[in-house]
Amino acid sequence: MKSKSKLVITLLILALCFFVYQYIDILIKYNKANVDVADLQSKISILNDANISLRGKISDHENGAENRLYMIRLAAERMDFNSVLSIADELHEKFPGSPEDLEGQELKNAVNAVLAEEAKAKEEAEKLAREEAEKAENIAREEAEKSAQEKAREIIRVTKLKVGKPNSAGGVDLFIGFTNNSDKIIKYIYFKATPYNAVGDSVKCDIKRESTTGVKDTGPYQKGEGILGDNSGYWQCVWYNYSIETVQLNEIKIEYMDGTSVTLTDKDLEYVQY
Repeated sequence: MKSKSKLVITLLILALCFFVYQYIDILIKYNKANVDVADLQSKISILNDANISLRGKISDHENGAENRLYMIRLAAERMDFNSVLSIADELHEKFPGSPEDLEGQELKNAVNAVLAEEAKAKEEAEKLAREEAEKAENIAREEAEKSAQEKAREIIRVTKLKVGKPNSAGGVDLFIGFTNNSDKIIKYIYFKATPYNAVGDSVKCDIKRESTTGVKDTGPYQKGEGILGDNSGYWQCVWYNYSIETVQLNEIKIEYMDGTSVTLTDKDLEYVQY
């Protein structure tokens, strides 16, 4: 009985020793794991510091004066003038007075000089283009006016246009002379005219209360014929107004024997009075 008790006690002691050994082994491994974790954390911290340092060096390289100057030179070679100006300004702001900044400013000044010359050349070219366009427009206008003048003068020539002195009643006579320059035969010719006083104001007839008045002459008039001579066409007392001094044509309408007609106004009236 005693031997069985001793055996049980022995087994319990052995089991206890086994568990104690296992516990100590686990404790040792746990402590070792904590040491490894701490060491790993230290290494990670060192790597983070190294990474931060490396990023700083990369940033210094990418954004440093030397690299910015390189970018300015490269942009200048590509004729990318906007990049030259912007990077040179950044370089000057971050590294004022540095050798790289001085060279960058020289390149910037050179680019500005080129841009100024381009702007000047562009302005001169645009000015020349405008002048050429105006010249061409003037030539075209002159040619058109010349053509219109020749066309009008192929129709008729007004050789005289004047008014007489007011008579005792204020009646003013109208004198018009003309020559038919057309190949057509004039059947009827109508003139509209307006009288003016000494200061250039149009005046009205005191009786008809009208200013512009029309008169008519009857042909036939062949080419080269018309109303000629000192008296020319004579229409008596067209207006009654003592202040009338001069007269201007407003319109000429011609009806030809072939049934056609033509009307002259505005510039055409200036062209045919010569």
